[in-house]
Amino acid sequence: MSTDTIEGVADERDASAIDKLEAEFGLQRQCEHDALMAAEAAKTEAERAAAQAKADVERSAARAVLIKRAGVASLLLGAGIAIACFGASFLLARPAERIVTRDVPGPERRVEVPVYVTKQQKDFIDRPDYQSADFHGKLVADPDGFIRFDNGKIFRPIMSAEDNTVDPTQEYVTAPYYGDYAYCNKIPNQTYGYRCLAIHDDVIVDLNQTRRTRVKADALDPSKVTP
Repeated sequence: MSTDTIEGVADERDASAIDKLEAEFGLQRQCEHDALMAAEAAKTEAERAAAQAKADVERSAARAVLIKRAGVASLLLGAGIAIACFGASFLLARPAERIVTRDVPGPERRVEVPVYVTKQQKDFIDRPDYQSADFHGKLVADPDGFIRFDNGKIFRPIMSAEDNTVDPTQEYVTAPYYGDYAYCNKIPNQTYGYRCLAIHDDVIVDLNQTRRTRVKADALDPSKVTP
């Protein structure tokens, strides 16, 4: 075989080997590129999933806060309505009490008396002077000008702290205080001295200040006054 033929065969073998190596390198580069792209895609998907999960958590937390606030608001509203209804029940509930008054002829009349009292009224009727008084209760009308209570007791104007005789020339003007709590209690160190107080519009008034001389002194005969 000639020298030219041998060199030609060698050149062909070298070219074939180079093509094979280039093909292998090309395939390897393609695989590396595909792997890199796949990793980038996986990273991007992971970041997107993490962002989505964070957003879901934040929305859930915000929804929970809104639900909690709505629940508290509903609770406060319900409590406010309940308190309002409870308070209104005191004002609306007016149990009946039978009271006898001499200014109305015939059988007993039925008077509606509210159970609810103010704090000032409660403090007044809780006073030891009120509780221990011989005369106490709510004031009702009396045609003779006496201080009459709803339990039937009557306090009459007396001559002085030393004289328990009824003074026929004197009377009390208690009409403005009908229905108010009042009491007449003895004054210490005085034989017949009495202090008479009432509470009107949450203000304590002295009923002795309403005592006056009768317009017609002869209109009242103490010996004929009905108890």
